[in-house]
Amino acid sequence: GSKRGAAMPASAAKCDGRPPGLAACEAALRRQERAVGYDMRSQHWAAALPLLDQARNITIDDDARSTISVSATAVGEYKAWTHPRVPSILTGINAAYKHADRDTGRLASLADELASLALPHLRHGDGSPVQLESLAYFNVAVGTGAPFPAIHWDMAWGMFPNVEGFQLWCVVEDEYPAHQDGSMFIVEAADGVVASSDMPLHFTLQVDGQVIKGLHLGQTRRAREQHPAPQGTLKAAGSLRTFDSIHSAG
Repeated sequence: GSKRGAAMPASAAKCDGRPPGLAACEAALRRQERAVGYDMRSQHWAAALPLLDQARNITIDDDARSTISVSATAVGEYKAWTHPRVPSILTGINAAYKHADRDTGRLASLADELASLALPHLRHGDGSPVQLESLAYFNVAVGTGAPFPAIHWDMAWGMFPNVEGFQLWCVVEDEYPAHQDGSMFIVEAADGVVASSDMPLHFTLQVDGQVIKGLHLGQTRRAREQHPAPQGTLKAAGSLRTFDSIHSAG
C-alpha cells in the first residue's frame, strides 16, 4: 500500500520450535510482548474493538488493471492480491532472513522476484507503470505476531518526504485460518483527518473516548520504561489534533 495507509497489525505470536532459530524466535517474542504490553496499556481500546468486529473483509483482487498509486502524495491507497509463486518466495525470504549470516544476496534476489509480481498492481503518480529498475529496497523484516498494535504508519517514511514508494505486507503462515479474523486492519480516516503533507502519524485512543492525532516519533523500550506515559495519553510535543471520538476521526 501507499506510505500513508495507516495499518494496525494484529495477530498472535508463536515460535515453530524448529532449529536453528528457536532462541532468536523466543527472544523476539519477549521483545514483542513488552512492546505489545506497553501499547495496549497506553491506549484505551474499548471504543475501537466493536469497530474491529464490524470491519469488512478486504477481498483479494488479482486484476492488475486495478492499480494503486505510489505517489508521494497518495493517501490510503491499498489492495490485496496473491499469486501462486508468492508462498515459495516468502518461504525463501524467511530462510534467507534467518540464515546465520543473513544471506543478503539471496534476500535481494527474492525481493526482486516478489516485487516483479507486485509491479503490475502499481502505478506512478502520473499514471505510468512502475519498473523494477526504479526500485531501491529500504528494509526487509520478518516476524511473528503484532510488534506494534496501534493505528499508525511507519516512522521511516519521514526520511523520504517527497519520494514515491510502497510497502508489501505478506502472510507467510495463517495461524488461525478458521477464525477469519485477519492479521492486519487497514484504518480509513474521515475526510480531512489525514493530509498528503502529513509526516508519519500515530493515533492514540483516550480513556474519555477522544482520539489524539500525533507525530509517530517512536520510543525505545528503555525510554518507555524510564518515562512511562500515563494510560491513554500522548506527550504534547507529538500532538497535532484531538477528535471528540473515534467516529469523528473516521
